[in-house]
Amino acid sequence: MQKKSILGWAIWTAWTMCSNTCGHGIRMRERACRGQSNNCHGRNREEEQCDRGPCISLKDSGSIYDH
Repeated sequence: MQKKSILGWAIWTAWTMCSNTCGHGIRMRERACRGQSNNCHGRNREEEQCDRGPCISLKDSGSIYDH
């Protein structure tokens, strides 16, 4: 018995890490098209904004190195 291949979009990958370690950044996820590209409608990549919280400098943290 021959298996039928499943055509169309694969599942989305997990979201990437935020592009910045603090402040605003971008994260994304992708999916692959199985079969010919005309089997898949829509986008293969999604992006969204992410927020990692405020950036804190050493000066703002009360470091002993402040002059």
